[in-house]
Amino acid sequence: DQLESSLSAMSLPFDKVADDAEPLNTVHISFSDCPEIDDKALSGIIERAEKAVAANAEFKGRGIRNIVLMFNHSPSQPRYLNLVYCNGFKEDPLRRDMRPAFPHIFELSRMEGNFDLQRLPTNNPFTHLYLGSEKTSKPTRRPSPQSLFVRSFTNEAAFSSVESAEKMMVQCLDEAERALLNPKILPTVSSRIFVHVQPEWEASTEDIT
Repeated sequence: DQLESSLSAMSLPFDKVADDAEPLNTVHISFSDCPEIDDKALSGIIERAEKAVAANAEFKGRGIRNIVLMFNHSPSQPRYLNLVYCNGFKEDPLRRDMRPAFPHIFELSRMEGNFDLQRLPTNNPFTHLYLGSEKTSKPTRRPSPQSLFVRSFTNEAAFSSVESAEKMMVQCLDEAERALLNPKILPTVSSRIFVHVQPEWEASTEDIT
């Protein structure tokens, strides 16, 4: 009930924009003290969220590019839903359970432009796996070449020594090796590992505001 009432009645501080303007704004909505949400329950939440957003005229014509819903249920990791403008504010499975900045850090849009992507499960919430088949405009008798993309995020401390950096790379390799057991992956697949290292940044409250 809180989900529908919050999204349906929400007003936004953004001004109206022209119909042909590029949407740039991202709306972050957080729900606290949520019960544990499994994948079965999540499908119903997605449907309710999409309907509530579609019914609220505030989300139209205000340059909204993404709507990020975060469901906190301590001590587990929060669950994230990304409703994307280019899909008519439908939830994007490729961005599910990704922190708001991760799609940009992992260059997900760029990968989508060159590959047909399929999300694969991982054991680490900060590591994501995608199976990509190259897009081609020409008909071919052979399957499109496949690439396995390992995208991982860590802070600078994880790369502060050779040992810690090696541990991080081993974890990425382990995820790639487990993924190769998936019957959808061809023996000819190539693997690409990308690790984004977030540097430490110190700032006062005055600097941020």
